[in-house]
Amino acid sequence: MKKNLEILSAENIHVKYKEKAVLKDLTLNIKKGRVVSIIGPNGSGKTTLIRTLSRNIKPEKGLVLMNGKNIFSLNTKKVAKEMAVLMQVRSCPNDIIVRDLISYGRFAHKEWWQGKETKDQEVIEWTMERTRTKVFEDRPIGALSGGEMQRVWIAMALAQKPQVLILDEPTTYLDICHQLEILELVKSLNRTEGITVVMVLHDINQASRYSDEILVMKEGEIYIQGTPKDVITKEVIKEVFSVDARVHYCDQTGMPLCYPDKVV
Repeated sequence: MKKNLEILSAENIHVKYKEKAVLKDLTLNIKKGRVVSIIGPNGSGKTTLIRTLSRNIKPEKGLVLMNGKNIFSLNTKKVAKEMAVLMQVRSCPNDIIVRDLISYGRFAHKEWWQGKETKDQEVIEWTMERTRTKVFEDRPIGALSGGEMQRVWIAMALAQKPQVLILDEPTTYLDICHQLEILELVKSLNRTEGITVVMVLHDINQASRYSDEILVMKEGEIYIQGTPKDVITKEVIKEVFSVDARVHYCDQTGMPLCYPDKVV
């Protein structure tokens, strides 16, 4: 029964760059329909982990399983139908029109000879409505603000109709208003569409507020994984981030909030 709940898992994966081990025999399980945030110090292996989970890096040893199948044995189109990935660094020509960029998310569902079909147009329209990108669908991507552009990239990923959405630091370089807007959108997509979300976040309090589970990394290993209340503790913050902190609980959400005091 447990296996059926796991949409994405890793078994003893080991990744190294040159001679340095970046992920060290790491094992994890992500259940379907959850929002899981990955936090940890710089250089702890967060981005390497999601690149491995999304089939962008093949581990030296170990397995990555999606719905119980070895992700490296699946073809690219099959993976793209089930998993959408937005890395922190991405680019496209500034003159691409928003609607056209979003439509690229439909490529995994089409054969090479197929043009634009009614089903694709319906999905694109639905995606723009869900991400509130319809209002600027005819604008070039280069004319958008950072928050608007991030919503467009998420819309493109959503157009894939994925089961799993992987995000690498989706709030980086955004002001606090747009950070919250993106995280509220991601949480809404999880709750209403049942999309499993795995994302790297730097802000511990945002991870606490928007996650069902938090995975804390340290030196290429999982230090702890659990609910925000299990993970966001004074002891964990000190051991992983080398910071003395006060942890209190939010009156509104009941989730822990971390207030750093000093480096230790």
